[in-house]
Amino acid sequence: MAQVELDNTWITHIPPHDVRPKLEAFLRRYHIRIKHQDENQITGTHGLPLAANVLGSRLVKPGMWPKQITIRLEQTPAGMQLHVKLEDLSTSHMLARRRERYYSYFVWLMNALKAELPPAKYYR
Repeated sequence: MAQVELDNTWITHIPPHDVRPKLEAFLRRYHIRIKHQDENQITGTHGLPLAANVLGSRLVKPGMWPKQITIRLEQTPAGMQLHVKLEDLSTSHMLARRRERYYSYFVWLMNALKAELPPAKYYR
């Protein structure tokens, strides 16, 4: 069960046929490994769980902590809707400071994705 998660939904103004290639380029740029993909969803993981668990969160940067990203795509009359969910894959109890650092990293990563696929309209 995720202790930290962030999700957001928006419709992008990018043409639908360009959304998937831009998403795949984003995932490659940030070294996110695709674990599953189909026509409407991509699930990927990122980080080094072993390093984070052995060395601890103080010695490993938040970018290397284990996390999962799930992106659902839906074609709507207004454009392509993206629902993005980021969640930690940590197996141990987290102190408040580590949860804050995870959340800050998730906000940064979500903003990077929004820069790649700019929202035409926010849903939340």
